[in-house]
Amino acid sequence: MEGNLAGGIIDSGETPRECAVRELFEETNQSVKSLSLLAC
Repeated sequence: MEGNLAGGIIDSGETPRECAVRELFEETNQSVKSLSLLAC
């Protein structure tokens, strides 16, 4: 079994946070209420 990471891009006018929330929904059909940075 193979897995893939989401490969989305930031849309014009979209913040990185907005992109992460949108990509999470597109890939998993799950909405997010809280988003935190885990690592830099």
